Amino acid sequence: MAKHILFLIHGVGIHQNQSWADSVKSKITEVAKRYSHFRTHDLEDDVELVPISYDHIFREALESWDKRGGEIRQFAEDNGINDHSVLNWLDGVSSDDSFLWSHAMDVVIYYLFSLRRDKIRMEVIHQITQKIKSCNDPNIACSVVAHSLGTCVVHDSLHVMGTTNWGNNASFFDSSRWSFQLVMMLANTSRLLHTDINPYDSIVRPVHVGGETSYCQDYINVQHKYDPVPFPWAYNPDWMNDDTKIEIQHFHEPNIHGYTHYLDNPCVHIPLLRSITNWEAVTENEEQVAKEEYKRFDGDLAVINKFETVKRGLEAKQPVEVIKSLSHIFKILNPS
Repeated sequence: MAKHILFLIHGVGIHQNQSWADSVKSKITEVAKRYSHFRTHDLEDDVELVPISYDHIFREALESWDKRGGEIRQFAEDNGINDHSVLNWLDGVSSDDSFLWSHAMDVVIYYLFSLRRDKIRMEVIHQITQKIKSCNDPNIACSVVAHSLGTCVVHDSLHVMGTTNWGNNASFFDSSRWSFQLVMMLANTSRLLHTDINPYDSIVRPVHVGGETSYCQDYINVQHKYDPVPFPWAYNPDWMNDDTKIEIQHFHEPNIHGYTHYLDNPCVHIPLLRSITNWEAVTENEEQVAKEEYKRFDGDLAVINKFETVKRGLEAKQPVEVIKSLSHIFKILNPS
């Protein structure tokens, strides 16, 4: 029997090596071992964890910018931005240039530069489809778990992947022929940063909502109650219910926005493990005990007071102002 493929999609920051994927893979295998089934059955015997990286496109864009001597207006013109003034605020966004270029600019480039945005989508589609094709199994089960900016990237990519006709023919990955088992979004930014593809109108929704046009059997949206990143315009369509919407509140590390911090919570990883293996992999009794014994507070919580002020200031801001505030939030959550 073919392995279930779980695609892992990263968020902002430097992801040019595989360390980000290694930490996410380790977290998924670690949380699996908390349950009896996975102490006798290795998760990776049944599931292949496949990272999807698009960070190199951001780095290429910034290298191009750097070669031009930081001429922001020329860079904007080359990348399809007519109103160059929308980028003027970058001069004061951070005194830490390395952070500016490694985090804040990822959001800026994806949101404002359509040419780079399209290239990123095509790269994600290419990596996903090539992996699926390499399995030589039209019935292969595949799922996606994405984080932060990656939720917006993968949402847009999957919509394009499932709705684009090549020539006069629908592709094999058209939504009428193909769908994913699960799409899990952690700290969903698909509404916050949406551009030309409205997440409320797209095919990236569960089958019980969209029927034959849906691109996944199940959809789970996870948001930390105190995570300021998706806060301004949280993804909250009217079709979401208790099965598709999960809110968590734990504090186990300063970066509560972190990929692995989300996955550590049993409310998150239990439905993920069940979906990519089988329902019985985590018993109802194990689920109850795991949730009851899971500590809400753990580790250094001092960072909470810092970003609560920033979070309150995000309300009712315009998109460019939100992006500016997000850059400060990422700085707080990633102090190193």
